Amino acid sequence: MTRLTLIESLMHVLISLISSMQMFVVLKKNFTNLTNYINILNVGNKFSVIGLTETWTNSNSDNTKLYNIDGYSSVFRSRTKANQTKRNRNLNRTAGGVGLYINNNLNFKERHDIITDEVSVSLFIEILREKKSNILIGVLYRPPGLNLTLFHNEFDKLLTKISNQNKLCYLMGDYNINLLNSDVHSGTDVFINSLTASSFYPLIDKPTRITIYPH
Repeated sequence: MTRLTLIESLMHVLISLISSMQMFVVLKKNFTNLTNYINILNVGNKFSVIGLTETWTNSNSDNTKLYNIDGYSSVFRSRTKANQTKRNRNLNRTAGGVGLYINNNLNFKERHDIITDEVSVSLFIEILREKKSNILIGVLYRPPGLNLTLFHNEFDKLLTKISNQNKLCYLMGDYNINLLNSDVHSGTDVFINSLTASSFYPLIDKPTRITIYPH
């Protein structure tokens, strides 16, 4: 079974599980080049919000038209030249990047005042709800190998901005930090402490795949 076929199978399982649910459902997926997987996302309007990392989108293109899926509005952010790795700059390749697909049944606005782009790249929206508190949705990508201390400083500023909003927030991301190493790696411990201090807790606390790289 190819990786593409496996992802398609898992998506169908997810859809069957949530079809009868009447709730706010968020999906996060790392695709490593959205172009290769865009058809998988045409799953009907089962999810409230879909968050993507490593979209490899280009800031000079109209990504909304290139990567449109039925039933959703979309917003994208590409990595800037400043936070590209040296290798990708040399190859003139736009890796990384984040995106959000928002169900057309939801009203939202972009929150440019919350985003980060010095080390990582992030994207935030606010779901507008009548007679209920609004919800913040964010997606963030930290490239592997980039300075972890710089990321911690940037991430703490981001968490402060979120806390000041006093709203429910779903924070999705590919941080390239191995949470299993918190007992032996100070950088991982700092990251987890920052999350818990701001009342965030990882919903996925078990490995989803095993590689030589942290995810």
